[in-house]
Amino acid sequence: MKIEIGSASLELPAAGGEEGPFQNWIPVAPMLRRMASAIDRHNRTRKPRLLLSDFYDWIEKRQDFLALGSTPGANLFIPRWEEDAVVDSQSTLLAPLTLELAGAQYTALIEVPIETLTRDDREFSIVGGQPRVVDDIARAPGASITDFIDRAIERSKRERRATGPALVAAAFENWAVASA
Repeated sequence: MKIEIGSASLELPAAGGEEGPFQNWIPVAPMLRRMASAIDRHNRTRKPRLLLSDFYDWIEKRQDFLALGSTPGANLFIPRWEEDAVVDSQSTLLAPLTLELAGAQYTALIEVPIETLTRDDREFSIVGGQPRVVDDIARAPGASITDFIDRAIERSKRERRATGPALVAAAFENWAVASA
């Protein structure tokens, strides 16, 4: 795996089926590449500095969220609400993901196909298919992302030829994560 941010790059050895320090990074690699590209576009004039040890820690703390952007089969649990009948007509769940790295705020809208949907009195249980990043952007930390999310939702609907309301979840980084 190779990580590039600006003109700096770091080559990480592939584990080739063996246990190694980067084995658990494989599911997060696609999102890391997207993030690096968006941050590089954002920081054209100023090259960010990042300590390698801080980068390792950052990934370890966020690897579950980063994997949501590229790993199928996620089990998602969403609390029921009063007017939740709209869920029955949805084939896709949209969820924003916003993370800060290297002096930039990275945001992506992730499209998760709904493979199976079950419900009980308290929540919906969704098994997601292969997720897709609809669009992503990097901005200054703390910048508003509302306009970006609105445009990305409309883009997703247009590309899926969907009409009617979209099922948009709370941002992934606000979700509780439990590993099996």
